[in-house]
Amino acid sequence: MDTETVARGASTVEKSAPPTYILSVSCPDRIGVVADVAAFLLAHNCNIVESSQFSDADNGRFFLRNAFQPRSGASLDALREAFAPLVERYEIKAGFFDAAAKVKTLVLVSKLGHCLNDLIFRHRIGALPIDIVGVVSNHPDFEGLVKSAGLSWDHLPVSAGTKTPQEAQIDRIAKARGVELIVPAA
Repeated sequence: MDTETVARGASTVEKSAPPTYILSVSCPDRIGVVADVAAFLLAHNCNIVESSQFSDADNGRFFLRNAFQPRSGASLDALREAFAPLVERYEIKAGFFDAAAKVKTLVLVSKLGHCLNDLIFRHRIGALPIDIVGVVSNHPDFEGLVKSAGLSWDHLPVSAGTKTPQEAQIDRIAKARGVELIVPAA
């Protein structure tokens, strides 16, 4: 956690930075969503530190992602509950997440290993907010690399006739390991 040293007379006090949370919003594209979400965060004494949005005109959907810091110490559960009126008003699919939490990730790889190697390296040095819970491949080529990194390895060969069962097996692996994100490393 980031800290800031605050001088007070002859002594110093370590002041912890507030946690950073993420609010992701998906809803029908309507006027007022950005304003009302920002007003909600302000009303709950939250400082927006990063914001991005996108309107998908082809599908009539709106997407918003705000990184924010609660200045009042509000919990994610309390914010999630208080956000319910906006969920109802705008038909929002919302997610509140702790930015420091690592996402359980399953990596899929085939014949090219450069992306897999990069992901493993970044995971190892803590440069990505992910926890790689396993690697699945339709080829045995990278088993040594994966196992030497201390990661779980699953080899699931595939052919035209086994594609559907292989995808079902990947789904079972993901569910068994509590996977939140699947990354194709191609």
